[in-house]
Amino acid sequence: WDTNPLIHIPAGVYSVFKDPSVNWNWESEPEAGCGGRRIELPRGKVVGGSSSINAMVYMRGHPLDYDGWADADASLEPWRFERVLPYFKACERSDRGASAYRGGSGRLEVTRGATENVLYDAFLAAGEQAGQGTSDDLNGFKPEGVARLDRTVSRDGRRASAATAHLEPALSRENLQLLRNAAVDKVEIDGRRATGVRLNGGELISARREVLLCAGAIKSPQLLMLSGIGGKDQLESIGVDVVADLQGVGQNLMDHACVNVAAGCTTNDAIDGLARPLQKAAVGARWLVDGKGWAASNAWEAGGLVFGSDAYAYPNLQYHFCPVHADYRAGGGLTLRPGFQIQVDQLRPFSRGRVAITSRDPAADPSVRF
Repeated sequence: WDTNPLIHIPAGVYSVFKDPSVNWNWESEPEAGCGGRRIELPRGKVVGGSSSINAMVYMRGHPLDYDGWADADASLEPWRFERVLPYFKACERSDRGASAYRGGSGRLEVTRGATENVLYDAFLAAGEQAGQGTSDDLNGFKPEGVARLDRTVSRDGRRASAATAHLEPALSRENLQLLRNAAVDKVEIDGRRATGVRLNGGELISARREVLLCAGAIKSPQLLMLSGIGGKDQLESIGVDVVADLQGVGQNLMDHACVNVAAGCTTNDAIDGLARPLQKAAVGARWLVDGKGWAASNAWEAGGLVFGSDAYAYPNLQYHFCPVHADYRAGGGLTLRPGFQIQVDQLRPFSRGRVAITSRDPAADPSVRF
């Protein structure tokens, strides 16, 4: 369960982000295109999944990405932006209020970053001066330029996750039961029909109608392959009985390449002081009193959707800006330095990777290449 209190304090999650009790802490195989480095692959190991440990930036994506999918494949017409927008609005409770683009009464609380800091102001001014422009709402009418970002943080300063927004309100239903600390080893299959799931303790949970596999982009294909659904040659090479020879399982993995750039700050405006015990205690005390202050901030409160070159019809890069230089030490501890940093994400990557299994052991880490 998401009982670690630092999960729910937006700024606190970074202190426990690499804790193996809440993060699977997977890594890719050595990537030839990245000098042989292994790329970190964080995934939530707690109720709410990665929405319980992520940085809480709320970004729907550019409308033209959705329209591009529909234009390229007629079967994806339901993914056209005008058709998915009502679902975004129904899900969301934005502090901006209901509008043509935003929802005002959904379960997921979304608030605009509003913590005051001169480095946020300088970032926005730099974006304007550089010709990238500014936007009042990247999830609204103008999805390009630099802006104060939306966050899945409630009005009282707590993380809004899939668990708090959707699961917890539904737990009183008679037809819902949540099993904790119950990892799934495989999907049980009878002929061509999924009939249930086998848990790591050996318990079988049978389904009367259907089995929905919702374990994410990494774990879902891993479970399918452990259950005998995947490429025949690869499954037989590790002794998994083939139920369905589906070569596409685990293939075409895509993710955003992210470059993190940090610089020192010559003023006293960075928030590295939050690492000092007295200041940390004061910030935490304020959060307990009124749910405000730096503890209620996800830190990445500014960013943007921008053009990497004139060759693109709409933004191909996404920025996230933070008014501190943060580094994780070996072992998972966090070091804060006086500075600031910006993450630059490539929004439409060209590389295609894969997820594979190298063992019949469900507890073994999946093999991932980007």
